[in-house]
Amino acid sequence: MVLTCDEIGFVPLRVYLWDSAYNPTAVQPDGTVGTNYTTCDVLLNLTDNQGLCTTAAAMGVVSGLILTEAGQPVSGVEVTPRNDLMNYMMMTEDDGIFNFELETAEEYMITPYSPQDYLNGVSTFDIVLISKHILNVQLLDSPYKLIAADINNSGTVTTLDLVHLRKAVLGVTQGFPNNNSWRFINASFEFPDPSNPWLEPFPESASIPLLTHNMGGLDFIAVKIGDINGNVVANANDSGEERATHEVYYLRTDDKQFSAGETVEAMFMPADAMDEVQGLQMTLQFDPATLALEAVEEGLVTMAHLNTEMAARGIITVSWDADATAAGLTQGESTLMGLRFRALEDGRMSEAVAITSRSLKAEAYGLDDSLRPIALNFAPAQKEGESFFLEQNRPNPFGDQTVIGFQIPKAGDVTLTIYDTHGKVVQQYRQYFAAGYNQLLVDAKDIAAKGLLYYKLETDQYAATKKMVILNQ
Repeated sequence: MVLTCDEIGFVPLRVYLWDSAYNPTAVQPDGTVGTNYTTCDVLLNLTDNQGLCTTAAAMGVVSGLILTEAGQPVSGVEVTPRNDLMNYMMMTEDDGIFNFELETAEEYMITPYSPQDYLNGVSTFDIVLISKHILNVQLLDSPYKLIAADINNSGTVTTLDLVHLRKAVLGVTQGFPNNNSWRFINASFEFPDPSNPWLEPFPESASIPLLTHNMGGLDFIAVKIGDINGNVVANANDSGEERATHEVYYLRTDDKQFSAGETVEAMFMPADAMDEVQGLQMTLQFDPATLALEAVEEGLVTMAHLNTEMAARGIITVSWDADATAAGLTQGESTLMGLRFRALEDGRMSEAVAITSRSLKAEAYGLDDSLRPIALNFAPAQKEGESFFLEQNRPNPFGDQTVIGFQIPKAGDVTLTIYDTHGKVVQQYRQYFAAGYNQLLVDAKDIAAKGLLYYKLETDQYAATKKMVILNQ
């Protein structure tokens, strides 16, 4: 019997034993008569005590980096070495590195994937940039930006991509049709025509036909779909593209008193007809206990620029961009939009309506691509005999955001200082405001204190102080 390395372990055997006597009358185990013999079944434990059969597979390390086009490492990316090796899947950390120890003499296909965070780095400003590209006003200057602008993964950039992206920004849809949140392009691939990245299929994996040794440098360029200006937050150490915040952009509507049962309109337009922007986004918030939305009156903003699905909760999201071939938000008294409400109880417009960042961050985009905060100005003020006043913040107490309303008799710089009960300054805002009634949005996460606080509003001529409470959450 010959045993090989393939039989290492327990081998079942039958052992026979004969004696030398001849017993002509003895019946044997197989029924014959003659020589005495017997059998037993045993297990043979075959061992490789000299290590001649040891054939441990040789291993190779496969590694690479996942970076944005701007060179920022991307965290949270799932990377697998092959479809049948999902248990080997690893997730990149803040350094964007992946590495595997894999058996040599095998084929692999390294594939990154990330389905999360589809609105990371995405805003109405990206819609502005895509629109400029479509109209040949300002072309996107890299193949990766073009891939990012192809929202529906059709191999082209069209107005349909604008429609899909706006729905995502407004919160009408979740994710992008026929596309992932991120695409990962093999960094070694060179686009034959950078102005047409779809000329031939670009690789979204790294093929290893036969692993024979350690392999590094299997890098990928991460493309965040919808993020054209590159302000995606790629990892915990990345704050996104830093864009300087410029002067506040004001919208204006009439302040008015209303009584329960009345129909009341709020028409929104630029506070300064000469101050133009090329787009904006915001959350228009109103008190649903005071006002019920009945209709939207289209102006420059149409229903395609709005999401009114949360109107019963007092929230409307707005994403609007100007015609890319025009200068911006047209000069003159252009109405952005109007809202028609039914008053559920007595109230005042400036106390019931505000611009916030609750569901969609409030920001406008200057003609020079500058980033500008948005504020709402009410005119004329309805408090007779008062040229300056400071209102109690609403809501109060609050856990996330609150709005502080005030009126100033003339345009100028206004300072809002927040103090704790010991008189220590915990936050300060300084901003230019137009004459009339204004509102300032305060975010609890920007204030290094909780509980009872004081806020003081100051101009060059006036000052007033009130209390507010931030809840511990």
